[in-house]
Amino acid sequence: MPATAPLNVSDGTSAEERARRPVDLAHLARSTMGDRSLEREVLALFARQATLLLDRMRQAEPASVAGIAHTLKGSARGIGAWQVADAAERLEAARELDRAATDAALAVLAGHVADADKFIAELLRA
Repeated sequence: MPATAPLNVSDGTSAEERARRPVDLAHLARSTMGDRSLEREVLALFARQATLLLDRMRQAEPASVAGIAHTLKGSARGIGAWQVADAAERLEAARELDRAATDAALAVLAGHVADADKFIAELLRA
């Protein structure tokens, strides 16, 4: 049992409500076995990686974006950032579209990453 309480304090939220949050804390707690230190480390790593991958996608050719989006999708699923994962999956599927469509999907993904970053920053300040 961890020495500190996990970030996922049971607040009675439904699975649907948790899925609407930028990060599903119940999923994160299960993934880290309730280890708060590990939760914090994983969240910080995700925030840094997501920013790095977004920058790479913005500079990449549309055909290369899918592979980078796939990486972000997996990382997002690992922490329960479902909205980021879904947007990355849509961007991954858009690999055969033109640059304008790719840029539009990337903008949606960037918005979800920004929401997740803000949520994570608030958690890490606590």
